[in-house]
Amino acid sequence: MLRKTDTILDDSAPRDPQETAKVDAAVIMTAVVVGFSAGRLAARQPVEFSAEAGDMPGLNQVVGLVNNVVGDIGTVGARQTPDWAYGSVVTGSTGGARLRFGDRDIPLDDKTAQTLRELAASEKEPVGYRGKGAYSGIMNDPVHHGSFLGTTYRQHVPAGPGTRWVPKGHQGAWGLMNPEGPGLPGKPLGNAELVGYAHGMIFAGCRAVAEGPWCTPYEIAVGHQTTKLASCFGCTLFMYANGFPPSDIHLGYAQSWAPVYPSGRTDGVHDVMDDVITMMTMRWSLECLQQLTLGAELLAAARVKEPYASRVAKIPEFLEAHANDPMAGGNLVLDALTVHDKEAERVKQVLG
Repeated sequence: MLRKTDTILDDSAPRDPQETAKVDAAVIMTAVVVGFSAGRLAARQPVEFSAEAGDMPGLNQVVGLVNNVVGDIGTVGARQTPDWAYGSVVTGSTGGARLRFGDRDIPLDDKTAQTLRELAASEKEPVGYRGKGAYSGIMNDPVHHGSFLGTTYRQHVPAGPGTRWVPKGHQGAWGLMNPEGPGLPGKPLGNAELVGYAHGMIFAGCRAVAEGPWCTPYEIAVGHQTTKLASCFGCTLFMYANGFPPSDIHLGYAQSWAPVYPSGRTDGVHDVMDDVITMMTMRWSLECLQQLTLGAELLAAARVKEPYASRVAKIPEFLEAHANDPMAGGNLVLDALTVHDKEAERVKQVLG
């Protein structure tokens, strides 16, 4: 179901709904970043955000702002991402939440997975999208040597479960990364009112759960326009919630990020992937709810400035009003991610 309101958190009809939506998105994602940091630190897990060398000064500023809020619980670190090379991967480190970030890489040693990495990274016979933000997901299966290769993909967002936001009066498909051009590959838009983008790591993580606990998901930075060897924050929340914390985390764009949705098949054939997707999506949504709740509490205590403070107060109100919806936390994060900005910039806006 879609809720068509002025802004993400309510239908307050402000003078400038578009600007208020940006504020809502900023406080939602900052709350999640703060809640994630505090919650993982409280569980004695390391928390570090990564950036490429040229972006480290900005990241250090953001990490300092987060530490001002969570400092009584622990310390968030800043880390430079590994240097990109042909076939470089981000690892979904099975059970690695307590490992230091430099120790989370797991060898991609199965021959089938190595072949898929070569295929995904190849410049001679390119597979899938190769532009900015081009990541392909693969899975290492050392037992059955199964094969899987999935590229970032645009998808229609189904009407359920739960509610998703589309700005009141918006025409066309909301959430497009490139409304003026073709953008990333995916299904024809048709009459879609809302679209999202499932990243390669999410496809690989779901397939790894379906195939066996010995499987490890990876994401490959492909082409020459994508060199950041870290998971976006959308992928990070999903992978942590499902036991595959990434080897590095960045606070850049997660534009219209979305989980994978079940197939919705009606032919009576049981699809185990639908079971896996439903289970993993629910775990992710509950993690979003928990991080939002904790983050909003910490932001309220930090007394952020207006116009953000009054919108922070709307987060617990929204979650309470949707207490019977198990997807409320996850969907609120998805709504924020349809308002495109870097997570680092949102944190600076709210806490700076």
